[in-house]
Amino acid sequence: MKKNRFRSMSTMIEVSYCETIFPFQIDEIIDYFSLIESICSRFRIDSELSFINNHVGQEQPVSDILLDILQAALLFYNETDGLFNPGILDALENEGYVESIEKVIEGTSVKQGSRETNFVPYNLNAEKRTVTLRNRIDLGGIAKSWAVDKAAEMLEPFGYGYVNAGGDIRIFSKLPRPLRVGVEDPFNSINNLTVIEVESGGVATSSTIKRRWEANGTWHHHLINPKTGESSTGDIVSSTLTASSCVEADVWAKSILLLGEEQGVKMVKQRKSKAVLINSNGLLVKGS
Repeated sequence: MKKNRFRSMSTMIEVSYCETIFPFQIDEIIDYFSLIESICSRFRIDSELSFINNHVGQEQPVSDILLDILQAALLFYNETDGLFNPGILDALENEGYVESIEKVIEGTSVKQGSRETNFVPYNLNAEKRTVTLRNRIDLGGIAKSWAVDKAAEMLEPFGYGYVNAGGDIRIFSKLPRPLRVGVEDPFNSINNLTVIEVESGGVATSSTIKRRWEANGTWHHHLINPKTGESSTGDIVSSTLTASSCVEADVWAKSILLLGEEQGVKMVKQRKSKAVLINSNGLLVKGS
């Protein structure tokens, strides 16, 4: 298959595609990722997300794309009983994640003292196409996986392949053979611990090791436990999961990591997904 790589949304995007898909169609995918980033990036002062984050408590109209992403995020907020929670931006910034990840460095300032844990995100009015934020929100993860799914859907009528955004993957059409996705050792990135074979749908990995930074002598990362308002300290450090879409895989990979090993394994069995969980001792737990 042909491959095209480009950088967007603070990660490397790779589109692998067959001969029936033309370069101009890949250009449309590049433009689409750029569009989603321009709407949903909290690091761009001119983004639509930044605008509504500056108007917490005020009803604001939103674009069709942002409304769709907000609806999906609210659905998963409810489905995961709040483990997936877009309303944790203040907590992320309190942990020191105030710039795009490549700019977060050692010595980042971290807020001390008690943390807010009332992270009810927002109220949507789909008929009026408006949102009223109750807390400032971050859509980074779900916006990226949303873009992966939509890009795959855009290419599906024209051939087969997959879209990979830093390990968040969506297959489109039927591949000639299953995609073998390596599960990286979180403690040694040059090694894969195992492989998951995926024939359709999405796969995503969530990790507390990759996007982390040191501050005040301790390590912090981007996965906030909504119950504490701080970086998760659970015993799972990496969670890889398959699902029908990249968004679903991404949300549940994060949520299972936050649940911890005992409850996470139970959830994997309940969902009947292919999964690989890696705990803080480097031990593998496989599902389905």
